[in-house]
Amino acid sequence: MSAGNRDDYSGIQIAPSILSADFSRLGSAIAEVMDAGAKVIHFDVMDGDFVPPITIGPLVASNIADQIHDAGGVLDVHMMVNRPEQQIEEFATAGADSITFHYEATPHAHRLLGAIRELDVLAGVAINPGTPAEAIEELNDMADLILAMTVNPGWGGQAFIKASPDKVKRLVPLAGDALIEVDGGIGTSTAGSMAAAGATVMRPDRQSSARPRAGFLGHQGGGQPGPDAWLGSLIAVAPARQGPHTQARRSGLCWIARPSRRPGRRCGGQAARMKQGRES
Repeated sequence: MSAGNRDDYSGIQIAPSILSADFSRLGSAIAEVMDAGAKVIHFDVMDGDFVPPITIGPLVASNIADQIHDAGGVLDVHMMVNRPEQQIEEFATAGADSITFHYEATPHAHRLLGAIRELDVLAGVAINPGTPAEAIEELNDMADLILAMTVNPGWGGQAFIKASPDKVKRLVPLAGDALIEVDGGIGTSTAGSMAAAGATVMRPDRQSSARPRAGFLGHQGGGQPGPDAWLGSLIAVAPARQGPHTQARRSGLCWIARPSRRPGRRCGGQAARMKQGRES
């Protein structure tokens, strides 16, 4: 086990992505989702080579890491880049709590997992949809986190790959003690099946491709299901996987990306139930 703190990822965690935030108000957006209960903040790094888009790097990570840590959260870096071994030290220095690279991006996955752990962060390996689950079997003693892409990497808003739950089920016995994270097409219709399959960290997709930067969990409107329904489907299938503190924390996420709703008005009757649970 690496020197990073696995307890920070306990229970089922929703990991909103920085890429779905409004970058003109990034600090406020992070505060909103963390005040609502998010603990894991997903940080997507793309290099224009491993995947076509170019996104963000260590400079942005270093500017938000203190805010996330001060709020009790963790920075979950997902590197969709070629030659990831050239970048890990910079992200560790910037404040990453976990660094995940792609199995397909380096011939030395085992060595790279060890190098990440030596930087005192959790080490993760991601596999693309076309990479079999069995590819990680020789890495399970080195990985703290295994990320299964449930769409092809590079863009949000893609359709969820229907074979993904079965793939995650195959990953579970191969993963050893590693956490299993899923990324792509995760929403109201897919979260339940992924939790049931064994995923415990979920990176939600944007809920409206027409308004890609409306909020961490997407824009509320246009007939799209809101975060209330998204969390409801996940909570319904996974009660045995969480303690009371996790239930309360995740229930609070129901108003993420709805800044007009004031804290304290958390999904109607849920607020009273959460308060009662804290007092009991």
